Amino acid sequence: QVTEYKILLLGGVATCVAACSALDVDSLLASLVLGMVLANSSPRWHRLVEALRQVDYPLYVIFFVLAGANLHLDTLVQIGLLGLAYVLMRIAGKLAGAWLGARLGEFGTQHRRWIGMTLMAQAGVAIGLSEGLAAAWPEGGHLVQTVVLGAVVLFEIGGPLAVRHGLVRSGEVPLLSLLSKQAPQGTLEGLHSVVHHFRAALGLPAGHRVDHPGDILVRHIMRRNVETIRNDTGYHELLRLVAHSSYDRFPVVDRQERFIGMVDYTEIRSLLFEPDLASLVVASDLVSSTDLTVTPDQALREILELFHRHRDVSYVPVVAEEDPQRLLGILSQNDVLAAFRRLAEDA
Repeated sequence: QVTEYKILLLGGVATCVAACSALDVDSLLASLVLGMVLANSSPRWHRLVEALRQVDYPLYVIFFVLAGANLHLDTLVQIGLLGLAYVLMRIAGKLAGAWLGARLGEFGTQHRRWIGMTLMAQAGVAIGLSEGLAAAWPEGGHLVQTVVLGAVVLFEIGGPLAVRHGLVRSGEVPLLSLLSKQAPQGTLEGLHSVVHHFRAALGLPAGHRVDHPGDILVRHIMRRNVETIRNDTGYHELLRLVAHSSYDRFPVVDRQERFIGMVDYTEIRSLLFEPDLASLVVASDLVSSTDLTVTPDQALREILELFHRHRDVSYVPVVAEEDPQRLLGILSQNDVLAAFRRLAEDA
């Protein structure tokens, strides 16, 4: 039962905090470990999460109210330069650290460039750590706590926008997922609706208008985090790359990142039983024609016709209209159909 799950969770947290208090152990770290253990060991973790969501909002409010009570504006004004340095150094650290991690992990260029933006939001853990520092070191901890709380306000305003921007630009989230229609739910959305009607009354253009799912542009649903393969990649390395990919067609580029063509999984598979020939083959030897491409400004009705004519194709490369050798992304047939279904449900 949901009530029993709530009791189990709240009782577990209370027991954890009490044990930490008795043993003089950090309760924040212990609570994180408790959540990790439950998430990785309980087969009913999703039910525990659903039960927790029914009571977590008041707890969040209480937590932030208590944290805000320690934010002294007069002190914040006096340490403006220190606070500014903290904000700038945190931004620089997130961007540089994420870029270095993505490079060491051999992620693509888009991930290296934008993944740092997705780490800008800051709240719970930083607040908890600063409060613990203030309790353990009253002389300087309260100053640090004020700096952290002031920065949290800034990062919680701009952080979610940075996260959304980074996810879209890195290609992890299609733009269409941010464009679903819904009734205004608050003051800002209501104001946006008023501005929209005011703009329409003045006859100002609204950009690309979607009256039918077929009018959606490729740029709205294409995946930008393209997994490319170099044209001189050997067959065995090609097999290793394919084994970790979710696609069945792979774009091939040269050393200048110019698009050459696509390699089908069927072509790769056909050489599995020809080991002598496979050792002589590189990716460019398996490239098919580059005629089957689309551009970002094509409408989905054209893309559906393309998939209908080529029933064996599930992914097509998206290239720049002015430069067909510049690869911009990948378009999946599943994403096209999902876009039609999603807008039909919202209509």
